[in-house]
Amino acid sequence: MTELAIATMFPLATVAAGDEANATALARRAQLRGIQARLSTVNTPGAEVAADIYLLGGDGLSGVSDLVARLRGTDLKERVLSGRAVVFAVDAGMAALCRSWRDVSGERSHGLGLIDADVHTGHGDLETVATIPETGLGLPAMVGWRSDALFISRRPGVRPLCAVRGVKTGSPWALDGVVADRVIATQLHGPVLALNPELADLVLRRAIDAQMSDAAPAPHTEEARARRIAEVAATKRSPPWIEHLGLPRRRRKG
Repeated sequence: MTELAIATMFPLATVAAGDEANATALARRAQLRGIQARLSTVNTPGAEVAADIYLLGGDGLSGVSDLVARLRGTDLKERVLSGRAVVFAVDAGMAALCRSWRDVSGERSHGLGLIDADVHTGHGDLETVATIPETGLGLPAMVGWRSDALFISRRPGVRPLCAVRGVKTGSPWALDGVVADRVIATQLHGPVLALNPELADLVLRRAIDAQMSDAAPAPHTEEARARRIAEVAATKRSPPWIEHLGLPRRRRKG
């Protein structure tokens, strides 16, 4: 692969959530490894591109129906299922990829079905969270902003991306997102891939594993590193390592 095609799909269909910077973050991480990235934004049905990585975003359930309708007019699902592309989805984008979602009126609609899960509405609190990624992903603690406006109900065998906990409220740990071979999704808002470069690397690795397997780790931005350390430290105590969340149990030294 001499060039990586990254497409942000129909960002105008949903309420903006600051996740437009994810494309730039992916491109920068790829370029640090000598891989050129070509960015495109698709807003008009019929103008889609054959991308290696598709990005979906948005806030809550507003516009999900429109997003799903537009995505059905593209070859995104077929390319993902055939192993030719990876999709990274945030919040409303995640709902669009699920089997179904239920809006505030209780009406259920069907999504693309790339994620074997269903989405429901929640109470909608927004706060900064620290995360502990799912065991085996090789990711450090991450940060982001998360709203409980959506609640995802995973079918058996569907792996979460991470466990999350509110930094200020100290809310109980809850599972977030989905991770599969060609689909990675989360409710973490904002430029989550810029804040968490290791997550960006995971997305890239799923798309171009042959080019990244022997590459030296790209340097992390000091700003992102400092933010993660500060946010995780703000929890004031070590997270409870809960076995049923699939998290490792920390062993005490000595």
